[in-house]
Amino acid sequence: MLRLKSGRYGARLSEIQAICAMMIIVDEVLWEMLLDHELSSGIEGEHMIGSLHPPGHALDFALRGEFTHTSARAARDLIKKRLADDFDVLYNSKKRVIHVEWQMKKPLGKL
Repeated sequence: MLRLKSGRYGARLSEIQAICAMMIIVDEVLWEMLLDHELSSGIEGEHMIGSLHPPGHALDFALRGEFTHTSARAARDLIKKRLADDFDVLYNSKKRVIHVEWQMKKPLGKL
């Protein structure tokens, strides 16, 4: 199980490291919770103004098959717990998607 250290002295990641860690952690959690899923959106398609998808800082994971919204929200919370502070995790129940984005909150080298 991969978990990123959070807090003042937490893991600070470059862009490529962040996206790799995001994909690994989301996949692990969804499989642990027996939620069938697929990576459904990266940089392609139309996104809202200000979206982090076009620059490659956000991914959507579509949930497939039978599941409860309670289990999807629990997965969202566990993903957030395992990721560092620079990640935001949302669950869209209408689209059946877990959206994860990375946005560096503090510049590298700053504590």
